[in-house]
Amino acid sequence: MIRFRDLPIRQKLLGAVAISVLPAFALSCVAFLALMKDLRPNLAALLVPMAVICAGSTLLVLLLMSRLQRVVTEPILALSNFAQDVRAKGDLSLRCPVQGNDELGRLAGAFNSTLDSLRELQSVNHGAESASRARSQFLAGMSHEMRTPLHAILSVAELGRQRAASLTPEKATRYYEMIEDGGRRLLDLLNDLVDLASLEEGKRVLHFSSGPIEAVVVGVVEELRPLFQSRGLGLEVGSCEPSTGRIDREALMQVLRYVLKSAAWWSAPAGTVTVALVRSERGALLSVTDRSPGVAQGREFSSENPLSSGSPEGGTGGSEVKLAICRRIMTAHGGRIWAEARDGSGPAVYLEIPDR
Repeated sequence: MIRFRDLPIRQKLLGAVAISVLPAFALSCVAFLALMKDLRPNLAALLVPMAVICAGSTLLVLLLMSRLQRVVTEPILALSNFAQDVRAKGDLSLRCPVQGNDELGRLAGAFNSTLDSLRELQSVNHGAESASRARSQFLAGMSHEMRTPLHAILSVAELGRQRAASLTPEKATRYYEMIEDGGRRLLDLLNDLVDLASLEEGKRVLHFSSGPIEAVVVGVVEELRPLFQSRGLGLEVGSCEPSTGRIDREALMQVLRYVLKSAAWWSAPAGTVTVALVRSERGALLSVTDRSPGVAQGREFSSENPLSSGSPEGGTGGSEVKLAICRRIMTAHGGRIWAEARDGSGPAVYLEIPDR
């Protein structure tokens, strides 16, 4: 059974008009019959039922108008007040109550749908603004990263030109080494930029296959052990539980290599960096932990960017790019990379590789 509230507004109004007109039509018919049949002597007797009909019809019209006010006028006022409330508060999460299934009910539903669309657009706009800010910060950091080796190359070249007549072979060799070091850092930075662009554009495709993750750990540790020894640091493999996963071996080695090179920079003198691989509820958890009392003097560790380094000789220039590459690779593996600064000891960086 269709409720009166759910009827279209046109039918509600037609019903009100009909109920208002029918009593008047009935009274007109009674009066006409009275005149036609010469019932004027009995007209006084007809006045009572005619008065009753008029009173009843008037009461019925009043009741109907009250009902129409509840089902037509009040929803319109509620929708108008709701629109003003949304405009005043600017809160797109508000929802207009839907009363009935008529045109006003559908209008309230459409209004709520519009609010949902506006909220989605607002979210997209906020995301675009965040991305724009991040891009600006990234470009600012990259300009600094590129300017540092270029400035070093130009400064050493200019110094060598000014002292060309008095340069000893040892000094000239040192200048050449500094220029070479700056050129290599700049080349590494450009290679990282190309690598990141390839990952973002899908030109670099990761090739996943089932393989032992512990082999990645051992391979990178043995590769970088001479770097740690040259700086008086220890590098060892701690707990290394056998773990097999669907990985891109080269990409995962690239991430671990970045993390260990950064650890060699912020680890305190005579410190030891431990690489461990354990099983967690989600899969494999790889950790790089500095067991020294803290970060090396004059160095800073950022949990937001564990690959950051502020030293040209650190060999980890372009940390923002390296971190972006690491996050891309770990996301492709279904995992993540994060860091923790620990009180009283060195920091730790974690790589999570879920089972897939």
